[in-house]
Amino acid sequence: MRQYYISFALFVSVFLHFLVDAAGQSGFNGVFFHSPSGDYLIVEEGNGGFLVKRKEEDKWTLFNLAKSGEYFDRRGNRIEIWNQSKIVYVPVRSRRGRVYFLTEPENNRPGIERKPQNNSPVLSGLEGLWYNDSPGIYLVVVETRDGIKARLKDERKWVSYVWQKNEGIYLSDEGNYYYVKDNTLIYRHSDGVHNLLFTKKSNSFDGY
Repeated sequence: MRQYYISFALFVSVFLHFLVDAAGQSGFNGVFFHSPSGDYLIVEEGNGGFLVKRKEEDKWTLFNLAKSGEYFDRRGNRIEIWNQSKIVYVPVRSRRGRVYFLTEPENNRPGIERKPQNNSPVLSGLEGLWYNDSPGIYLVVVETRDGIKARLKDERKWVSYVWQKNEGIYLSDEGNYYYVKDNTLIYRHSDGVHNLLFTKKSNSFDGY
């Protein structure tokens, strides 16, 4: 009997672990609500993490996977995935988190503008000058026949990124890549650690 309970406990542990992993890998998008404060979070799944913003704000924050079920932004704020309808947001300087529950799945959100998704590169909106407010760097992007090429404002060397239709990304030979989400250009390094979000400042990059 004791062996049965041990086996059953092990099964439950593995099953719960599976649920957490599944929540972080597929279909985890929507509006989450914290009842005591009336706060809404919009969560959208990205490549290797999540983009998160409050409902009334325009700016997205990138949360990267740190370990199973836990995601951190660059300031150290944490999101814990409990299941596909429950998340916990923990500010960096707090031990107590806010529990949010799913109120609207991604495809059923009233009052939230959705941009059409397709499998073709959005080249017409990429060329120009982009900016990341922390650490405060400018990125110059030029359209090419195969995708884009990019460089930081203070550098002279261009890096080419080839459009990968199936993945929806612009990929370099080193494995680094860019992709676009809701007018934000997102850079991911091949090491999975160095990631940046850029907002467009100008269609022209003359003088840069």
